[in-house]
Amino acid sequence: MRYAASASEPLQTSASPVGGITEIVLPDSQSSSIYLPSLAFLSSQTSGRWLTWLVPRCMDRTKLMQYGFDLKRTRFIYPASQEDCFQLIWKALAEGNSHTVVGSPGRLPENLLNKLENAARAGRCNGLLLRYRESGSGTA
Repeated sequence: MRYAASASEPLQTSASPVGGITEIVLPDSQSSSIYLPSLAFLSSQTSGRWLTWLVPRCMDRTKLMQYGFDLKRTRFIYPASQEDCFQLIWKALAEGNSHTVVGSPGRLPENLLNKLENAARAGRCNGLLLRYRESGSGTA
C-alpha cells in the first residue's frame, strides 16, 4: 500500500493507468544510461500488456539484458522516419495493448502533444517521449 509522505492515509490509486504523456529531455544521444534502467524496470511489469519501444535502429540484446530487460515483454518497433515515429507512437498508445509506449519523435508542438495525450487516455496507457537537448540554443 502506498502512503502520502506526510499522512498515514493511503493514496488513492486506480487499478489501471488513466494514460498520459511524460517527456524527458536528455543531454545528448550518448545518455542511454539515464533511461535504460527505468525502461528495464518497465519491461518487467506483469500487467499483461507490452512495453512498446520505438527505436531508430536495432538495440544490442546483450546490453539490454545487462540492464535487466525482459525481452519477452518488450515490443520493438523500427520507424522508417521521424514522421512515421509520431504516427506509430499515436497508434500504439491508442490501441491499448501496451502499458507504456516509448519513442523519440523529437520536439513536438502543443497540438501534437495533445493528440498523443488523447491517444494515451483512450488506450489507458502511458507514453514516454525521449528527446535530446537542442545544441546551441541553451533551452530544452
